[in-house]
Amino acid sequence: MNLKAMAVYCKVVERGVMAHAAAELEMTPAAVTRIIAELEHTLGVRLINRTTRKLHLTDTGRHYYEACRQLLEQASEIHDRFATLASIPAGRLRISAPMSFGQHYLPEVIAAFRREYPAVDITLHLDDRVVDLVEDGFDLAIRIRRDMKDSTLVAKVFAEFELMIVCAPSYLEQHAPISTPGDLKGLDCLSYSLARSPRRWHFRNKDGRTAVHGFAPTLEANSSVFLKRVVLSGQGICSLPSFLVEHEIRSGQLVKLLPNWHHGTATGWLVYPGRKLNAPALTCFVDFMQRWYTARQSSARPKRKQ
Repeated sequence: MNLKAMAVYCKVVERGVMAHAAAELEMTPAAVTRIIAELEHTLGVRLINRTTRKLHLTDTGRHYYEACRQLLEQASEIHDRFATLASIPAGRLRISAPMSFGQHYLPEVIAAFRREYPAVDITLHLDDRVVDLVEDGFDLAIRIRRDMKDSTLVAKVFAEFELMIVCAPSYLEQHAPISTPGDLKGLDCLSYSLARSPRRWHFRNKDGRTAVHGFAPTLEANSSVFLKRVVLSGQGICSLPSFLVEHEIRSGQLVKLLPNWHHGTATGWLVYPGRKLNAPALTCFVDFMQRWYTARQSSARPKRKQ
């Protein structure tokens, strides 16, 4: 069975002129004539009686046309059905994410994503180390860092998070007012060991002035969640991303220090191998994360008074 030859035959019958059919099929008239002749030879019957100006179907040719048309319609429906199924997000998505970000925000995001795409199952691995997506078998990694230098991966931004110097009110009450980075000298500064510069904090104010606070940490750890708990207990000062402390700042459990000095930002990246660009589940998750955080940031902005 040659579906291409059947399609050419049907087009010739419908157009009535070999040259017109050839033009619509983007073929030469000679190629179309050859296909029809080969089809008649294979079937052992004449389908078309040719004259110089017009084509006339034989009775067999008319019945064969009807059968071919129905078969081609069925083949097209089958193709469209399976093409649609292939585009529906489904299967298992393996995601790596930082521990602190995963614990605080991914439960809400993933719950919302699975309500919209229930056929996608998720395996989530929380770890602050940078995983090798290919070797470790992940489809996607969420990374919170200033920039991405690995050109072998596709990296898309989904959010920006402010880095904040914070402490508990009880700690602040025990020390002199802190208004410049220089006032941090001699205080109990805690360090996140996986940061780019774990023992140096960089600052810039609105006038463009810069400052660097270098320190020997009284406590250093590779878990920002652990450090936040230590800070909440009143044991020192730490640099932490906004997604980790914004609730505690709103509730008054933590205080943001040096509000007139910008301490930097961390970018939320969605990272995946380029070979997975056409995976429907991955594409939908990336798009969903970007939409979710855009909506979240919009709702978090203070509304203007009328």
